[in-house]
Amino acid sequence: MLTPPPVLSSLSGERVLVFMLGSLGDTLVTLPALRALRESVGTGSLDLLSDDHGDSRVAPFDILAGEGLIDDFLRYPAGASRGTLAIARLARTLLRRRYDTVVSLLPSERPEASLRRDRLFFRFCGIRRLLGFESVAPSPPASGEPESEREGLLRLRRLARGPGDHGPWVADLLDRGYRLGVSTGELASADAYLRDAGIEGEGPLVGMAPGAKRASCRWPLVRFAELAGGLRQAVDARLVIVGGPGDEALADELLHAVPQARSAVGLFSVRKSAALLSRLALFVGNDTGTTHLATSVGTPTVAVFSEREPEGQWSPLGDRAVILRNRVPCRCCHSDVCPIEGHPCLTGISGARALQACLDQLARFAAVGVRGAVSETGTSEER
Repeated sequence: MLTPPPVLSSLSGERVLVFMLGSLGDTLVTLPALRALRESVGTGSLDLLSDDHGDSRVAPFDILAGEGLIDDFLRYPAGASRGTLAIARLARTLLRRRYDTVVSLLPSERPEASLRRDRLFFRFCGIRRLLGFESVAPSPPASGEPESEREGLLRLRRLARGPGDHGPWVADLLDRGYRLGVSTGELASADAYLRDAGIEGEGPLVGMAPGAKRASCRWPLVRFAELAGGLRQAVDARLVIVGGPGDEALADELLHAVPQARSAVGLFSVRKSAALLSRLALFVGNDTGTTHLATSVGTPTVAVFSEREPEGQWSPLGDRAVILRNRVPCRCCHSDVCPIEGHPCLTGISGARALQACLDQLARFAAVGVRGAVSETGTSEER
């Protein structure tokens, strides 16, 4: 383990609060930064404050409980339920806990007005030191290079501010810090499902997640069906459909097209879903949290990305994902629903191209097997 930047070393023994937003994918790309903070705080305390929308979306607690990173989880009402009284209660809680430092692990491109409001609030709560409360846009790709900086890298870089070259430290955290541990109990639930599901086929177990929060990030369902048929024909793949609440209708449509598959959509907690994903030989999904979850447990992945965001910024961490994209003039539109007829950035990715990427991934990792994260303490291990 490399020596952290001085600003992080100074956190040793302190009471530190982490402030972050977002759900599944956002939490997973923040894992390296959270591990850096846990290692720096040492015998001090590390608590996490996140938003609560009062709905079914995955919260950081759902993902991080059992990882050994966070001592206590705090949540505050967000959206329409956030009122003056709720904010006053939160302020009283933070004042009572007497934190030494608050660290922002919010998305890197946060508006300055929001950052100013955040800084004022935490100072009002008596926290003397604020770290990471700056907007850091990803650097544009250099000439001839297609990708921008990853969001996980940007969050570590905000922690490594100050003089000195901390590149090796950042690279080390990105390499070892993105893995999510799942317990033997969580794996047992996944194994029991696979035993009882009656998934047809003799070949590799392949998971597919056709859902995504935004319509502009969903590869057409007919392409998933085409890919499933190709994998059945090429390698006699056993197919399981995965996803969270809200993906049931998409899963039903895919099951109608591929009746040999089985659906685990909505059956598991996020951590038990991670255990199931760790048992796959291959995962295929959109730009969504489930894709980040698959790579966080070391599962070889083929991810189909639209051009909604800068290329590379939200790519999953680790080295086991292949990203399929189709360059279009309207890239980086940030649209939730594609405004261009035919949705060319996603419809331009054919089932045949995806099938070849899947076969390449299966061939690449066949010799070493599928790496899973099996742990009672949250430490990733190979199996």
